[in-house]
Amino acid sequence: MQNGRSLDDFLMMPKPECSINYDNVNNLMMEGLSFDIELYISKRYRFEQQLTVEQREIYEKILSTMNSKEGSFFFVYGFGGTGKTFLWNALTAFIRSQKRIVLNVASSGIATTLLPSGRTAHSQFCIPINVTEDSTCNIVHGSSIATLIQNTNLIVWDEAPMVKKHCVEAFNRTIKDIMHDDRIFGGKVVVFGGEAITYFSSDSVCKTDYSSDSFDDIYDTEFLNTIEGSRLASHKLTLKVGVPIMLMRNIDQANGLCNGTRLRVTLLRDHFIKGIILNGSKPGEEVYIHQMDLNPYECNLPFQMKRR
Repeated sequence: MQNGRSLDDFLMMPKPECSINYDNVNNLMMEGLSFDIELYISKRYRFEQQLTVEQREIYEKILSTMNSKEGSFFFVYGFGGTGKTFLWNALTAFIRSQKRIVLNVASSGIATTLLPSGRTAHSQFCIPINVTEDSTCNIVHGSSIATLIQNTNLIVWDEAPMVKKHCVEAFNRTIKDIMHDDRIFGGKVVVFGGEAITYFSSDSVCKTDYSSDSFDDIYDTEFLNTIEGSRLASHKLTLKVGVPIMLMRNIDQANGLCNGTRLRVTLLRDHFIKGIILNGSKPGEEVYIHQMDLNPYECNLPFQMKRR
């Protein structure tokens, strides 16, 4: 039942010899309500005292909408370090202090670790991996997860900009069906959070002994922007604080920055990003990644290009 399934779904599986009727127990509901209320009452007052003016305005607006049962959705935008996670914790503390249900999800597994009882959106809402514009979530009426969603008071979805729009559309389509409500997200209060920065490369033709100025006229910037390669970063790269990334070249091997090194982004700026190394010889180290030039030698082009 923990993943929304029952032994009745598997006809060949033996049933436990026990007097408890497990089929009538919704473990997801139990999990959503199994917390220390006194602890969350204490957290609630502590968080409320530490809210900034801007955070408090958002906090009170979301709770007011939730209590009015009008249904709505919000998008909380902010750079890394502006207190979005603190706001999620404050909202969770308030709702759980009243013995109500809040679902905290994120678009990546790493980000879920920062959320109270966090799970990935794909896991929590059974979003298909190969999602299309007509997809729906794999949730059926009367299931444990459907009942949990029906009784949920607030849904927080962090890093929402990092998933395909079809994922959000599938969730919206499914929750409308579950709630029998044509309002957006079935009348539930849903809060999206996130901040993403899109970087665009500067592409040019390298000046070599074998190239001529006419190459600049033949191969314009728009064409260069479309070139893709196995060892070449895309012209358009969208990143967000918290997402995992991987280096595509050696930068500083002595400090663990090699081709294939995984990192988690902690800061985004115009000309550099900062991240924490996740593997290799220096796990846990915080490092800076600067702009650099990439030269795709394997692209079978009649010229040598440079992507910065």
